[in-house]
Amino acid sequence: MTASVKIFTLFFGIFVILSGTAFPEGPATGQCLPSQYDLEGPYYLSGAPLRSDIAGPDEPGQRIIIKGKVLTSDCRTPVSEALIEIWQTGADGEYHYREEGFRLRGQINAGIDGHYSFSTIKPGRYGLLRGFRPAHIHMKVTHPEYEPLITQLYFKGDPYLWPQDACGRGCKSNDPHRIIELDEKKGVLQGTFNIILTPAKK
Repeated sequence: MTASVKIFTLFFGIFVILSGTAFPEGPATGQCLPSQYDLEGPYYLSGAPLRSDIAGPDEPGQRIIIKGKVLTSDCRTPVSEALIEIWQTGADGEYHYREEGFRLRGQINAGIDGHYSFSTIKPGRYGLLRGFRPAHIHMKVTHPEYEPLITQLYFKGDPYLWPQDACGRGCKSNDPHRIIELDEKKGVLQGTFNIILTPAKK
């Protein structure tokens, strides 16, 4: 991580923590609500390749598969062919960039039935200010008929979820809809994460 990125990350972290006081607690489970919006953050890059294998075959780390559906605001009707951009850290908690072939970055299209799936490795935690961010995967979801969404998914049991998250409430790691459980199947961890979009205003 370059010095300029570290400085940007420091100020971004302070901004999110200060602004996070305006965000409410996460919604109760069982409610049908749109996925909560996040700030894009300093690590997003446009132009990552289309690929469902986000982590290359030689990428160190524990293999995981994430799957789910992209749905409209009734939490039942699929959104066809939404574009999902994905970025994350490596197992060591470091982000990577264009110069490394968009390592641990990619784009996928949900199917006509709204289903999507990708394979990767479980991301590592990284330090922020005087604490740590829990392991997480970023997603940016776009579709011409829906409001764009930037979100993050987290993993159940991570000791740095809110209230230990150094990002504070601004990163919403207290949202039960974004904390997924991973189950092991044939040596690979698998989890389900559904994405609820809001129709665009006309």
